[in-house]
Order: sequence, then structure tokens, then C-alpha cells
Amino acid sequence: MKNKLGIIGAGVMGQAILNCVINKNFLSKNEIGIYEISEEKLNKLNQDGYKTYDSANKLANDSEFTLISIKPQQFELLAADMKINDETTIISIMAGIKSETILNKIKGAVSVARVMPNTPCRIGKGVCAISFNNVENKNQDFIRNLLGCCGIVVDVEENLFDAVTSVSGSGPAYVYMFIEGMIEGGLDGGLSYEQSKKLAVNTVIGAANMVNLSEESTAILTERVCSKGGTTIEAVNMYKEKGLKETIKSGIAACRKRSEEISRSI
Repeated sequence: MKNKLGIIGAGVMGQAILNCVINKNFLSKNEIGIYEISEEKLNKLNQDGYKTYDSANKLANDSEFTLISIKPQQFELLAADMKINDETTIISIMAGIKSETILNKIKGAVSVARVMPNTPCRIGKGVCAISFNNVENKNQDFIRNLLGCCGIVVDVEENLFDAVTSVSGSGPAYVYMFIEGMIEGGLDGGLSYEQSKKLAVNTVIGAANMVNLSEESTAILTERVCSKGGTTIEAVNMYKEKGLKETIKSGIAACRKRSEEISRSI
């Protein structure tokens, strides 16, 4: 019996998706096969009850869906040794590798779902952008449900994936930096690290949920926290003077430009 899902590469993100799928009971261990170049990891996965393979090619040909979760720099070497049947749908989370490149490089490949996940997928709170190239509707549904175990799934045209990378793929780092600044600001005011961290982190979570659930714009939500002559407006005016929003947009633009450069070089 074929695996429902085959995973090539059990690194950080491959392992994250695997864990979410198992923890949400979307698939059972006997429905999943794994190939990993590290013998140590492969042995550990085998001991944990997963079916393991000694070649990526064997795994792909024995799986209905094949998740490729390796570094993009390793793709050429992987593709050179692969010849798969047209019954497996490839799911790729390799940054910068276009679906057409996968179809052209992997012999026998006919359908690809390209995915850009982010690191909060590790705790089931991530965002996965997805685009499809010649994937049947029923298989699209399966892939969306699979990735839904890791968080939110957003359909995006593949030509916008560099923008996706700059917003959600790299975005957690921007949020971590903002939280770090809030924590340090609290420390400067005399709070303990634990007090400041708890206040900052939960404020970000609450504010993000407000944006998600509200029909009002972020500008209006900001105004509602600011009272004329109050405290919040002092911080907001300082951020405006320093060009906080423009700085964030400039960083995203720089990230997007680098993503475009990497995509062209692969």
C-alpha cells in the first residue's frame, strides 16, 4: 500500500509539518514515509515508528504526495537522481525554486504545489502561502487540509511568492525585533524581564487578534488607543517622526529584492 505522504528531508520545517500532521491526527505514522540524508535522523524516525527509505526516488514512487523540504541549494543534486511516476503530486517548500523548474528538472513530474511556510508552523500557528501548477482539485483540497494542520493557508499566485517571502516567510523576525524593543523599553522603566516579556508578548497577541477580527483599519484602531494629550500619542508621534512604518516597508522591500535575486540565480 502506498504512503499517503512521503517527506524528503526531515529538517526544521519538514519535521514541523510532520509533527503538526501527527498531532492533529490528520495522518497516522503508517501512512507516512520519510527519506533523510542523515542516517542518525533516519534511524531515530524509524525507531519512532515511521517507514523510512534509503533513496528519495523510491520514496516518491511509493507515495501519493511527496513533500520536498530540503535546502534549495540541494535541489539540483536531488533532481538529477529522480525519476518518478505521474501519480505522485509534489509539494515543495524550497524557497526560490519555481514550480516550472521542478517540473522541468524532475523526470516524470506533472503536478506541483509550491508552498511558503513560516517558522511558527512549528507550533501549529504558522502561515502557509500556496500556489498550484496542474494539481487536480481533490488533491488541492488534500494539500490545503494537510498544511492547515500547521496554521493558516493562503492561496497566492506564484509570481507573488517573493512578496510572500518578504511579509510572512521572513516576517516572524520583524515581530521578534519589535517585541525585543518593547521588552527592553519595559526594563528601562523598571520592570523585571519576565514582567516585561509577559506584558509585551500578550499585548502583541491581543493587538494582532484585534486587527484580525476588526473591520476597522489599523489606522483607526491606532487612533482609538490614543487620547489627545495622553500617553500613547507621545509614543505614536515619536514613531511617526522616526519613520517607523517607512522603515518597516523598506526592510520588506529589501527582503523582497533579495528573494527575487535568489529566485533568478537558481
